[in-house]
Amino acid sequence: MTQYLTEHDVRGIAEYARIGLSSDEVAQMTTDLNAIIDSLAPITEYNLEGVQPTFHPIGGLSNVM
Repeated sequence: MTQYLTEHDVRGIAEYARIGLSSDEVAQMTTDLNAIIDSLAPITEYNLEGVQPTFHPIGGLSNVM
């Protein structure tokens, strides 16, 4: 199930990020963010049962400084 953003959501995100958006910009940003959500939908088709999460692709790195 895909969750889409509403203009109310976008206004809240913009306020949190302290970004001033006009009403037209909010409408466009809502459209753009929902298009991004749609473009990521194929990721949900992968069967990831039993796959361990990774936190860093190289793993085991440490800051030697």
